[in-house]
Amino acid sequence: MKALFYKIILLLLKNYNRFYFRRIRIYGQEHIPKKGGVIFSPNHQGAFLDPLLVGTSCGSKVTSLTRSDVFGGPFQWFLDALKMLPVYRIRDGYSSLRKNAEIFDRCHQILGKGDHMMMFSEGSHHNEYYLQRLSKGSS
Repeated sequence: MKALFYKIILLLLKNYNRFYFRRIRIYGQEHIPKKGGVIFSPNHQGAFLDPLLVGTSCGSKVTSLTRSDVFGGPFQWFLDALKMLPVYRIRDGYSSLRKNAEIFDRCHQILGKGDHMMMFSEGSHHNEYYLQRLSKGSS
């Protein structure tokens, strides 16, 4: 059921992107390997738009690392269906950082299968139109 939901959402978003954006330019797509795992690490100027654009433009399923505080509650099923994994930060509490070991094991499995992952180098979204300081996660 989640796989079907993912495919439907992906199709809807691709069509929405074609309608909403006059033109989407993708530079360097020829450098993305056809086989093997890939980690996308774009900057994050728009809260929801960035993962949707990357996820619908790269040509394969993308699992996103997402801040942990959005998980749980009534939207958990949708987050799982959209292939999002929680990442725990120090601001979530020092003890919660241990949970990242399991998440990183899952990331290793995903990449080992040749699938794609996405994490945002800046660590949060913002409204300024320039690259922010990068977080430790992607470096």
